[in-house]
Amino acid sequence: MNRESFFALYLNQAHKVLGIRKISESGISSTVVDVRIILQAALLCNASAVILAHNHPSGNLKPSAEDLKITQSIKKTEAF
Repeated sequence: MNRESFFALYLNQAHKVLGIRKISESGISSTVVDVRIILQAALLCNASAVILAHNHPSGNLKPSAEDLKITQSIKKTEAF
């Protein structure tokens, strides 16, 4: 994959996958993540948990400052 992408997997209480949704896909070095889109899909499929996944086309495994910031923003919603 040569573009940075962000996906969400939505789970029920038994941790079975209800659905997978691509939240965003952008350029080579960044992608925009809107927390509202993640939460909207979670509510629509009655998810009890969400797994978030995101790639770095460069192969760098270290999260960027923006990665950490969006993770904290999502966690602060306290919806999960």
